[in-house]
Amino acid sequence: MKIRYLDPLEVLVIHYVVVDQHFSDLYDAEEERGVKNPGALVSALHAPQHTFGGEDLVPDVLMKAAVLMRSLIQNHPFHNGNKRTAVIATILFLEDNGYELRVPDKKLIKLAVQIATPDSIPVPRIRKWLAKYTKKVHRGANKTAPVRAGWGDIIHEVKRLFTSRLNKES
Repeated sequence: MKIRYLDPLEVLVIHYVVVDQHFSDLYDAEEERGVKNPGALVSALHAPQHTFGGEDLVPDVLMKAAVLMRSLIQNHPFHNGNKRTAVIATILFLEDNGYELRVPDKKLIKLAVQIATPDSIPVPRIRKWLAKYTKKVHRGANKTAPVRAGWGDIIHEVKRLFTSRLNKES
């Protein structure tokens, strides 16, 4: 199965949807948005794709998702909203690659906060956590149900924007 990775523009869309449209009431209206460090964003997005001698260093989709989530949180490429952006990017990466994440919001938020701490969770443990709450689904299956009640609106908005972008490129 060919892995589909998120590109920087997709993650930037995720970031703005998350920060501007869905959590703006929780934060200062003057909260700075956007990319703080473009190199950190590119580095985070390429981390799951690393190879050595032509061999993939990140062996499976769940490990790649764990690397992506940890890299987006720890590289801190955005002024604000790094954990929120990482959570949605990880969910969409998993969905794009045939997995569905089913977990209570509180547990997902707790994981993101733990990843952001100085004594962060190692990638294999994040992968194990994701495996516990992830189910393999047939790619292209009807995914009309939200991943979680709290995050479903965000995911649907991002998917709508992605679909609009793909239609314009066709």
